[in-house]
Amino acid sequence: MQFNKTKKHISVFLATLLLFTTLSATMVFATDADTNTGTTIDTGTTADPTPTPTPDPTPTPDPTPVAHVPPVIVNVTTTVTGAISANEKFDLTITVQDNSLDGIVVPADSINARLASSSYEITSITPIIPPIANNVYDITFVGITYTGGNPSFAFDLSYSGLPDGNVFPISTLSHTLPVLEPTPAPTPTPTPEPDEPSVEKAPTIAPKAIRTSSSDVISNEEFTVTGTIANTSATQIIENLTATLSSDPSLALSSGSNTLFIGNVAPNASVNASFVLAPINTAEAGTYKATITYQGTWNGEAVTMSQDVAVTVSQEERFEISKVEYEQSMYVGEESYLSVYYVNKGKGQIYNLAAEIKGENISNPGQQQFTGNVAAGTENSIEFYIIPEAEGPITGTIIFTYEDDKGTVKTLEKEFNATAESMEGNWEGDGMFPDVGGEVMPDDMGDSTGFPIWGYAIIAVVVIVAVVVVIKVLKVRKTKKLALEDEDEDI
Repeated sequence: MQFNKTKKHISVFLATLLLFTTLSATMVFATDADTNTGTTIDTGTTADPTPTPTPDPTPTPDPTPVAHVPPVIVNVTTTVTGAISANEKFDLTITVQDNSLDGIVVPADSINARLASSSYEITSITPIIPPIANNVYDITFVGITYTGGNPSFAFDLSYSGLPDGNVFPISTLSHTLPVLEPTPAPTPTPTPEPDEPSVEKAPTIAPKAIRTSSSDVISNEEFTVTGTIANTSATQIIENLTATLSSDPSLALSSGSNTLFIGNVAPNASVNASFVLAPINTAEAGTYKATITYQGTWNGEAVTMSQDVAVTVSQEERFEISKVEYEQSMYVGEESYLSVYYVNKGKGQIYNLAAEIKGENISNPGQQQFTGNVAAGTENSIEFYIIPEAEGPITGTIIFTYEDDKGTVKTLEKEFNATAESMEGNWEGDGMFPDVGGEVMPDDMGDSTGFPIWGYAIIAVVVIVAVVVVIKVLKVRKTKKLALEDEDEDI
């Protein structure tokens, strides 16, 4: 009994101890968890709340400057009625409209105006500017004097201290005021000077004209040079006047002397002097000078004058097509050649020679060849190739185009005629060949080998045709080679 009671007390003690241990462990675990997770255990004390940050204020944007429009003058008035006279004093009021000031409050003292002109004197340096209304305001300059001269003036306009950061550039405006022109002072009448005794002046020879009878002189052809002069004196005579011709050696006198005696020339009179010349045979094309010198006397003193004239000389043109060589009989579809021979028999050069072929029944008309310049005394040829289109007549023209020594474009033409034949035989049946008189050659005709005789005839014809073709090809190649060599020489 006593043991059971003791046992009961021990059990109660152990149970109490176990409960205490369990509670202690629970409190330790909770403390560790709160420490690790940052969780705040409510101990009965209220914690301070986290403060909310205040946002930064939104900045106010800077005002956008107003775009500047140049001001204009809308009116100008003065205190003078009508035009302004020189040295007259007046007030000047200029009405200005400046649309750049739209919406901007501008005090009158922010407007700066300065008048600048060398024709005006300004008493008031600071202008009077009333308040602005509807972007229009007046600028008055007081006590201005017009000193004469250019009535135009200019003044500079600017603004200072405009609100919202507006800055406008300086504007220069101008205007012209009506002014009275000063009355010019009368020009004094000059006092006539006493007449001086007249002095006799020597007469002079004045050229009036010099010309040739032809503007373009051909070598060996005569022409006349005529000069005209005048005595410029109204009272004096030119005595014993002579005219002498001198010229380039390529121009020779045809007859007479190179000096003519004219005699006395009356006051204000005109005279002519003429000489007949001709270019020498060897004169090249070009321009030559001839001079007429006049010489006379007056009171024993020499009176002289010269006239020059330019003479254009050309050589007689003797360029021609000498002959055309070609085959009178050509074959359809086969190329044949045509040679055109030309010669320059003149003493002048032929320039930029070109040749072209045209015609009927030719498959390649319009061929052109450029030869270039042809010196005097030169003979050469130009080759063309003709391919007949069909049997029948062939007609054509060779056209030469060139320039003479004066640059004039000229043409030469040469016609040609030929006949086109077919290369094909006209077979009329088995065993018939036209070159053997149209006789029928039996199939059993042949030599000892059994080959028919007409077969040999065909072979012979084929060989002949082949030889003809080879010869023509060789001719063509040779002609082309010569043409290329000629072109190389021209280059």
